[in-house]
Amino acid sequence: MVPSAAAHIARLMLAPMSCAAVGVLAAGAVCAATVRCPGDCDGDGAVSIAELVQAVTIATGAATVARCAAADTDPDGQVSVNELVRAVNSALSGCPGEMPAPDLVVFEQLNLQPEGVEYDAARGRFLVGSRTQGIIHAVNDEGGLTEVVSDPGLSATLGLHIDRARDRLLAAGALGEASNPALGIYALGSGETIHVIDLATVAAPGAHLANDVVSDADGNAYVTDTLTPAIYRVTPEGAATIFSDDMALARANGIEIYDNRYLIVATLSGPDLLRVSLDDPPVVTPIAVDLPGGGDGIVFAANGDLAVVGSAGGTGVVHRLRSDDDWASAQVVGVWNTAPLGFGIPTTAAMRGADDVYVIFANLFDVTRVSYQIARAQFSPPAD
Repeated sequence: MVPSAAAHIARLMLAPMSCAAVGVLAAGAVCAATVRCPGDCDGDGAVSIAELVQAVTIATGAATVARCAAADTDPDGQVSVNELVRAVNSALSGCPGEMPAPDLVVFEQLNLQPEGVEYDAARGRFLVGSRTQGIIHAVNDEGGLTEVVSDPGLSATLGLHIDRARDRLLAAGALGEASNPALGIYALGSGETIHVIDLATVAAPGAHLANDVVSDADGNAYVTDTLTPAIYRVTPEGAATIFSDDMALARANGIEIYDNRYLIVATLSGPDLLRVSLDDPPVVTPIAVDLPGGGDGIVFAANGDLAVVGSAGGTGVVHRLRSDDDWASAQVVGVWNTAPLGFGIPTTAAMRGADDVYVIFANLFDVTRVSYQIARAQFSPPAD
Protein backbone atom coordinates (compact mmCIF):
# COMPACT_ATOMS: atom_id res chain seq x y z
CA MET A 1 0.00 0.00 0.00
CA VAL A 2 1.46 3.37 -0.94
CA PRO A 3 1.78 5.99 1.86
CA SER A 4 -0.84 8.27 0.33
CA ALA A 5 -3.33 5.40 0.28
CA ALA A 6 -2.59 4.57 3.91
CA ALA A 7 -3.15 8.19 4.87
CA HIS A 8 -6.43 8.28 3.00
CA ILE A 9 -7.57 5.11 4.73
CA ALA A 10 -6.72 6.66 8.08
CA ARG A 11 -8.72 9.77 7.26
CA LEU A 12 -11.71 7.62 6.31
CA MET A 13 -11.26 5.52 9.44
CA LEU A 14 -11.11 2.41 7.31
CA ALA A 15 -8.39 0.99 9.56
CA PRO A 16 -6.34 2.19 12.53
CA MET A 17 -3.09 3.79 11.42
CA SER A 18 -1.02 1.27 13.36
CA CYS A 19 -2.31 -1.41 11.00
CA ALA A 20 -2.51 0.59 7.78
CA ALA A 21 0.97 2.06 8.05
CA VAL A 22 2.72 -1.31 7.96
CA GLY A 23 1.79 -1.82 4.33
CA VAL A 24 0.11 -4.98 3.09
CA LEU A 25 -1.43 -6.77 6.04
CA ALA A 26 -0.34 -10.28 6.86
CA ALA A 27 -2.68 -13.17 6.19
CA GLY A 28 -5.68 -12.80 8.41
CA ALA A 29 -4.17 -9.77 10.17
CA VAL A 30 -6.65 -7.55 11.95
CA CYS A 31 -6.56 -4.41 14.05
CA ALA A 32 -7.28 -5.13 17.70
CA ALA A 33 -10.51 -3.16 17.76
CA THR A 34 -12.09 -5.49 15.19
CA VAL A 35 -11.52 -8.76 17.11
CA ARG A 36 -15.03 -9.49 18.29
CA CYS A 37 -14.26 -12.68 20.22
CA PRO A 38 -10.70 -13.68 21.19
CA GLY A 39 -10.01 -17.21 19.96
CA ASP A 40 -13.08 -17.48 17.71
CA CYS A 41 -11.14 -18.62 14.63
CA ASP A 42 -14.12 -19.26 12.36
CA GLY A 43 -16.22 -16.29 13.51
CA ASP A 44 -19.22 -18.38 14.56
CA GLY A 45 -19.65 -16.58 17.89
CA ALA A 46 -18.21 -19.36 20.08
CA VAL A 47 -14.75 -20.71 20.96
CA SER A 48 -14.35 -24.49 20.73
CA ILE A 49 -11.66 -26.80 22.13
CA ALA A 50 -10.29 -27.20 18.60
CA GLU A 51 -9.91 -23.41 18.33
CA LEU A 52 -8.10 -23.28 21.67
CA VAL A 53 -5.72 -25.95 20.36
CA GLN A 54 -5.09 -23.82 17.27
CA ALA A 55 -4.29 -20.83 19.49
CA VAL A 56 -1.83 -22.89 21.56
CA THR A 57 -0.21 -24.19 18.36
CA ILE A 58 0.36 -20.59 17.25
CA ALA A 59 1.69 -19.61 20.68
CA THR A 60 4.29 -22.38 20.55
CA GLY A 61 5.47 -21.26 17.13
CA ALA A 62 4.24 -24.35 15.32
CA ALA A 63 1.78 -22.33 13.20
CA THR A 64 1.29 -18.73 12.07
CA VAL A 65 -1.52 -16.39 13.08
CA ALA A 66 -3.08 -17.06 9.67
CA ARG A 67 -4.48 -20.22 11.28
CA CYS A 68 -6.50 -18.17 13.78
CA ALA A 69 -6.30 -14.40 13.43
CA ALA A 70 -8.83 -13.94 16.25
CA ALA A 71 -6.34 -15.35 18.78
CA ASP A 72 -3.87 -12.53 18.09
CA THR A 73 -5.76 -9.64 19.67
CA ASP A 74 -2.82 -7.14 19.68
CA PRO A 75 -2.16 -7.83 16.73
CA ASP A 76 1.61 -8.42 16.66
CA GLY A 77 1.84 -11.65 14.69
CA GLN A 78 2.13 -13.77 17.84
CA VAL A 79 -0.15 -15.27 20.47
CA SER A 80 0.93 -14.52 24.04
CA VAL A 81 -0.05 -16.17 27.33
CA ASN A 82 -2.44 -13.28 28.03
CA GLU A 83 -4.09 -13.81 24.64
CA LEU A 84 -4.46 -17.51 25.40
CA VAL A 85 -6.17 -16.58 28.66
CA ARG A 86 -8.59 -14.31 26.76
CA ALA A 87 -9.39 -17.16 24.38
CA VAL A 88 -10.02 -19.54 27.30
CA ASN A 89 -12.30 -16.94 28.91
CA SER A 90 -14.25 -16.72 25.66
CA ALA A 91 -14.64 -20.51 25.66
CA LEU A 92 -15.78 -20.61 29.30
CA SER A 93 -17.91 -17.47 29.52
CA GLY A 94 -18.99 -16.97 25.93
CA CYS A 95 -18.11 -14.28 23.44
CA PRO A 96 -18.62 -10.63 24.37
CA GLY A 97 -21.43 -8.60 22.85
CA GLU A 98 -21.52 -7.81 19.17
CA MET A 99 -18.80 -5.40 18.06
CA PRO A 100 -19.52 -2.68 15.50
CA ALA A 101 -19.08 -3.79 11.92
CA PRO A 102 -15.57 -3.08 10.59
CA ASP A 103 -14.85 -0.53 7.90
CA LEU A 104 -12.25 -2.76 6.27
CA VAL A 105 -11.80 -6.52 6.04
CA VAL A 106 -8.55 -7.86 4.56
CA PHE A 107 -8.12 -11.49 3.58
CA GLU A 108 -5.45 -13.41 1.74
CA GLN A 109 -5.17 -16.25 -0.73
CA LEU A 110 -3.00 -16.36 -3.82
CA ASN A 111 -4.79 -15.67 -7.10
CA LEU A 112 -8.29 -15.99 -5.64
CA GLN A 113 -9.78 -13.19 -7.79
CA PRO A 114 -13.04 -12.96 -5.78
CA GLU A 115 -15.29 -11.12 -8.21
CA GLY A 116 -18.53 -11.72 -6.28
CA VAL A 117 -19.45 -10.95 -2.68
CA GLU A 118 -22.52 -11.42 -0.48
CA TYR A 119 -23.21 -10.95 3.23
CA ASP A 120 -24.83 -13.79 5.13
CA ALA A 121 -26.46 -11.87 7.99
CA ALA A 122 -27.83 -15.00 9.65
CA ARG A 123 -24.31 -16.32 10.15
CA GLY A 124 -22.39 -13.03 10.35
CA ARG A 125 -20.03 -13.65 7.44
CA PHE A 126 -19.13 -12.41 3.99
CA LEU A 127 -19.17 -14.91 1.13
CA VAL A 128 -16.76 -14.60 -1.81
CA GLY A 129 -16.38 -16.61 -4.99
CA SER A 130 -13.32 -17.18 -7.14
CA ARG A 131 -12.85 -16.58 -10.85
CA THR A 132 -9.84 -18.89 -10.86
CA GLN A 133 -10.73 -21.66 -8.40
CA GLY A 134 -14.51 -21.86 -8.23
CA ILE A 135 -14.48 -22.51 -4.47
CA ILE A 136 -16.77 -20.28 -2.39
CA HIS A 137 -15.33 -19.06 0.91
CA ALA A 138 -16.74 -17.40 4.01
CA VAL A 139 -14.74 -14.41 5.27
CA ASN A 140 -15.13 -13.30 8.88
CA ASP A 141 -14.47 -9.79 10.12
CA GLU A 142 -10.96 -10.78 11.16
CA GLY A 143 -10.06 -11.84 7.62
CA GLY A 144 -10.27 -15.58 8.28
CA LEU A 145 -11.20 -17.76 5.30
CA THR A 146 -13.34 -20.89 5.55
CA GLU A 147 -14.46 -23.00 2.60
CA VAL A 148 -18.25 -23.06 2.33
CA VAL A 149 -18.64 -24.73 -1.07
CA SER A 150 -15.50 -26.80 -1.58
CA ASP A 151 -16.71 -28.62 -4.68
CA PRO A 152 -19.08 -26.23 -6.45
CA GLY A 153 -19.14 -28.17 -9.72
CA LEU A 154 -18.07 -24.90 -11.38
CA SER A 155 -14.60 -23.96 -12.60
CA ALA A 156 -15.31 -20.29 -11.83
CA THR A 157 -17.78 -18.53 -9.55
CA LEU A 158 -18.50 -14.89 -10.34
CA GLY A 159 -21.68 -13.18 -9.13
CA LEU A 160 -23.20 -14.46 -5.88
CA HIS A 161 -26.73 -14.07 -4.54
CA ILE A 162 -28.41 -15.24 -1.34
CA ASP A 163 -32.02 -16.39 -1.69
CA ARG A 164 -32.85 -15.68 1.96
CA ALA A 165 -36.38 -17.05 1.85
CA ARG A 166 -35.05 -20.48 0.89
CA ASP A 167 -31.63 -20.27 2.58
CA ARG A 168 -29.92 -20.91 -0.75
CA LEU A 169 -26.73 -19.53 -2.25
CA LEU A 170 -26.69 -18.93 -6.01
CA ALA A 171 -23.48 -18.55 -8.02
CA ALA A 172 -23.12 -17.54 -11.67
CA GLY A 173 -20.04 -18.99 -13.31
CA ALA A 174 -18.62 -21.50 -15.74
CA LEU A 175 -18.57 -25.25 -16.28
CA GLY A 176 -15.12 -26.35 -17.40
CA GLU A 177 -14.24 -23.84 -20.10
CA ALA A 178 -14.82 -20.19 -19.22
CA SER A 179 -17.21 -19.80 -22.18
CA ASN A 180 -19.62 -22.46 -20.86
CA PRO A 181 -22.17 -20.48 -18.78
CA ALA A 182 -23.60 -22.14 -15.69
CA LEU A 183 -25.44 -21.58 -12.44
CA GLY A 184 -24.70 -23.30 -9.16
CA ILE A 185 -27.32 -23.51 -6.40
CA TYR A 186 -26.23 -24.55 -2.90
CA ALA A 187 -27.61 -24.93 0.61
CA LEU A 188 -26.42 -21.79 2.38
CA GLY A 189 -25.80 -23.41 5.74
CA SER A 190 -24.07 -26.64 4.70
CA GLY A 191 -22.70 -25.70 1.27
CA GLU A 192 -24.20 -28.85 -0.22
CA THR A 193 -25.00 -28.75 -3.92
CA ILE A 194 -28.68 -28.52 -4.85
CA HIS A 195 -28.32 -27.96 -8.60
CA VAL A 196 -25.60 -27.21 -11.13
CA ILE A 197 -27.29 -26.01 -14.31
CA ASP A 198 -25.51 -25.99 -17.66
CA LEU A 199 -26.87 -22.87 -19.33
CA ALA A 200 -25.13 -23.75 -22.60
CA THR A 201 -28.00 -26.17 -23.24
CA VAL A 202 -30.31 -23.21 -23.89
CA ALA A 203 -27.81 -20.50 -24.87
CA ALA A 204 -27.37 -19.20 -28.40
CA PRO A 205 -24.17 -20.14 -30.26
CA GLY A 206 -21.12 -18.01 -29.54
CA ALA A 207 -19.06 -16.80 -26.59
CA HIS A 208 -20.64 -16.63 -23.16
CA LEU A 209 -19.94 -15.40 -19.64
CA ALA A 210 -22.51 -16.03 -16.92
CA ASN A 211 -21.73 -13.01 -14.76
CA ASP A 212 -24.33 -12.24 -12.09
CA VAL A 213 -27.54 -13.65 -10.63
CA VAL A 214 -30.60 -12.61 -8.62
CA SER A 215 -33.84 -14.37 -7.64
CA ASP A 216 -37.50 -13.38 -7.49
CA ALA A 217 -40.14 -14.05 -4.83
CA ASP A 218 -40.99 -17.42 -6.40
CA GLY A 219 -37.38 -18.60 -6.30
CA ASN A 220 -36.68 -18.21 -10.02
CA ALA A 221 -33.09 -17.20 -10.71
CA TYR A 222 -32.08 -14.68 -13.40
CA VAL A 223 -28.54 -14.84 -14.79
CA THR A 224 -26.82 -12.25 -16.98
CA ASP A 225 -24.55 -13.18 -19.91
CA THR A 226 -21.92 -10.53 -20.60
CA LEU A 227 -20.72 -11.87 -23.97
CA THR A 228 -24.08 -12.75 -25.56
CA PRO A 229 -27.16 -10.51 -25.10
CA ALA A 230 -29.22 -12.68 -22.78
CA ILE A 231 -30.77 -13.14 -19.37
CA TYR A 232 -31.43 -16.77 -18.43
CA ARG A 233 -34.21 -17.83 -16.08
CA VAL A 234 -33.80 -20.93 -13.92
CA THR A 235 -36.71 -22.35 -11.92
CA PRO A 236 -36.26 -23.59 -8.34
CA GLU A 237 -36.26 -27.11 -9.81
CA GLY A 238 -33.31 -26.25 -12.07
CA ALA A 239 -35.05 -25.87 -15.45
CA ALA A 240 -33.37 -23.19 -17.60
CA THR A 241 -34.76 -21.00 -20.38
CA ILE A 242 -33.78 -17.76 -22.09
CA PHE A 243 -35.83 -15.07 -20.36
CA SER A 244 -34.78 -12.28 -22.74
CA ASP A 245 -32.37 -11.95 -25.64
CA ASP A 246 -33.01 -8.28 -26.30
CA MET A 247 -30.01 -6.69 -28.04
CA ALA A 248 -29.95 -3.93 -25.42
CA LEU A 249 -28.60 -6.59 -23.04
CA ALA A 250 -25.23 -6.67 -24.81
CA ARG A 251 -22.49 -6.57 -22.15
CA ALA A 252 -25.02 -7.13 -19.35
CA ASN A 253 -23.29 -7.43 -16.01
CA GLY A 254 -24.72 -6.80 -12.52
CA ILE A 255 -28.38 -7.61 -11.86
CA GLU A 256 -30.87 -6.82 -9.07
CA ILE A 257 -34.63 -7.06 -8.63
CA TYR A 258 -36.99 -4.22 -7.76
CA ASP A 259 -40.40 -4.75 -6.15
CA ASN A 260 -40.62 -8.19 -7.74
CA ARG A 261 -41.72 -6.40 -10.91
CA TYR A 262 -38.50 -5.36 -12.63
CA LEU A 263 -34.96 -6.57 -13.07
CA ILE A 264 -32.37 -3.79 -12.93
CA VAL A 265 -29.35 -4.58 -15.10
CA ALA A 266 -26.01 -2.77 -15.32
CA THR A 267 -24.12 -2.96 -18.61
CA LEU A 268 -20.45 -2.41 -19.38
CA SER A 269 -21.05 -0.69 -22.70
CA GLY A 270 -24.19 1.40 -22.16
CA PRO A 271 -26.89 2.28 -21.64
CA ASP A 272 -25.49 2.18 -18.12
CA LEU A 273 -28.65 0.74 -16.54
CA LEU A 274 -31.64 -1.11 -17.94
CA ARG A 275 -35.06 -1.88 -16.49
CA VAL A 276 -36.44 -5.26 -17.53
CA SER A 277 -40.04 -6.05 -16.68
CA LEU A 278 -40.96 -9.50 -15.38
CA ASP A 279 -43.85 -9.54 -17.83
CA ASP A 280 -44.23 -12.18 -20.52
CA PRO A 281 -42.71 -11.10 -22.82
CA PRO A 282 -40.32 -8.85 -20.86
CA VAL A 283 -39.93 -5.21 -21.85
CA VAL A 284 -36.40 -3.77 -21.78
CA THR A 285 -36.00 0.01 -21.41
CA PRO A 286 -32.99 2.20 -20.54
CA ILE A 287 -33.06 3.99 -17.19
CA ALA A 288 -32.56 7.73 -17.61
CA VAL A 289 -29.51 8.49 -15.46
CA ASP A 290 -26.23 10.34 -15.95
CA LEU A 291 -23.43 7.91 -15.05
CA PRO A 292 -19.87 8.24 -16.34
CA GLY A 293 -18.87 4.87 -17.80
CA GLY A 294 -20.55 1.50 -17.58
CA GLY A 295 -21.71 -0.36 -14.51
CA ASP A 296 -20.37 -3.56 -12.98
CA GLY A 297 -21.98 -4.99 -9.83
CA ILE A 298 -25.08 -3.41 -8.27
CA VAL A 299 -26.96 -3.81 -4.99
CA PHE A 300 -30.11 -2.32 -3.44
CA ALA A 301 -30.12 -0.78 0.04
CA ALA A 302 -33.10 -1.19 2.35
CA ASN A 303 -34.34 2.33 1.57
CA GLY A 304 -34.43 1.59 -2.17
CA ASP A 305 -31.19 3.33 -3.15
CA LEU A 306 -29.04 1.45 -5.66
CA ALA A 307 -25.24 1.25 -5.39
CA VAL A 308 -23.53 0.90 -8.76
CA VAL A 309 -19.90 -0.21 -8.82
CA GLY A 310 -18.06 1.02 -11.91
CA SER A 311 -14.62 1.74 -13.27
CA ALA A 312 -15.07 5.04 -15.10
CA GLY A 313 -11.81 6.49 -16.39
CA GLY A 314 -9.84 3.47 -15.18
CA THR A 315 -10.56 4.16 -11.50
CA GLY A 316 -13.08 2.48 -9.26
CA VAL A 317 -16.04 4.80 -8.65
CA VAL A 318 -19.15 3.74 -6.75
CA HIS A 319 -22.36 5.72 -7.26
CA ARG A 320 -25.43 5.73 -5.05
CA LEU A 321 -28.63 6.27 -7.04
CA ARG A 322 -32.19 7.10 -6.05
CA SER A 323 -35.42 6.88 -8.04
CA ASP A 324 -38.93 8.17 -7.41
CA ASP A 325 -40.57 6.73 -10.54
CA ASP A 326 -40.05 2.95 -10.29
CA TRP A 327 -36.62 3.24 -11.94
CA ALA A 328 -37.74 4.82 -15.15
CA SER A 329 -35.08 7.37 -14.18
CA ALA A 330 -32.63 7.92 -11.36
CA GLN A 331 -30.46 10.58 -9.75
CA VAL A 332 -26.96 10.33 -8.29
CA VAL A 333 -27.12 11.06 -4.55
CA GLY A 334 -23.69 9.82 -3.49
CA VAL A 335 -20.23 9.18 -4.95
CA TRP A 336 -17.24 7.25 -3.60
CA ASN A 337 -13.97 7.38 -5.52
CA THR A 338 -11.97 4.36 -4.36
CA ALA A 339 -8.80 5.13 -6.33
CA PRO A 340 -6.94 6.87 -3.44
CA LEU A 341 -7.18 3.68 -1.37
CA GLY A 342 -4.75 1.87 -3.66
CA PHE A 343 -6.74 -1.36 -3.56
CA GLY A 344 -7.23 -1.65 -7.31
CA ILE A 345 -10.50 -1.83 -9.22
CA PRO A 346 -13.66 -2.95 -7.38
CA THR A 347 -16.14 -5.30 -9.00
CA THR A 348 -19.34 -5.42 -6.96
CA ALA A 349 -20.91 -4.84 -3.55
CA ALA A 350 -23.10 -6.38 -0.86
CA MET A 351 -25.35 -4.90 1.80
CA ARG A 352 -24.61 -5.41 5.49
CA GLY A 353 -27.47 -4.10 7.56
CA ALA A 354 -29.94 -1.63 6.17
CA ASP A 355 -27.59 0.98 4.78
CA ASP A 356 -23.96 -0.18 4.74
CA VAL A 357 -22.60 -0.91 1.27
CA TYR A 358 -19.50 -3.14 1.29
CA VAL A 359 -17.40 -3.14 -1.88
CA ILE A 360 -14.99 -5.91 -2.87
CA PHE A 361 -11.72 -5.29 -4.70
CA ALA A 362 -11.16 -8.44 -6.78
CA ASN A 363 -8.18 -7.28 -8.88
CA LEU A 364 -9.19 -9.51 -11.76
CA PHE A 365 -6.47 -11.07 -13.93
CA ASP A 366 -3.69 -10.29 -11.44
CA VAL A 367 -2.40 -13.82 -10.88
CA THR A 368 0.23 -12.71 -8.36
CA ARG A 369 -2.24 -10.98 -6.04
CA VAL A 370 -2.44 -12.34 -2.51
CA SER A 371 -4.32 -9.69 -0.52
CA TYR A 372 -7.94 -8.66 -1.13
CA GLN A 373 -10.15 -6.07 0.56
CA ILE A 374 -13.82 -5.61 1.39
CA ALA A 375 -14.43 -1.98 2.38
CA ARG A 376 -17.45 -0.08 3.63
CA ALA A 377 -18.37 2.62 1.12
CA GLN A 378 -17.85 6.21 2.24
CA PHE A 379 -20.23 8.22 0.05
CA SER A 380 -19.99 11.97 -0.47
CA PRO A 381 -22.56 14.22 -2.11
CA PRO A 382 -22.07 14.49 -5.89
CA ALA A 383 -20.26 17.55 -7.25
CA ASP A 384 -22.51 20.27 -8.62
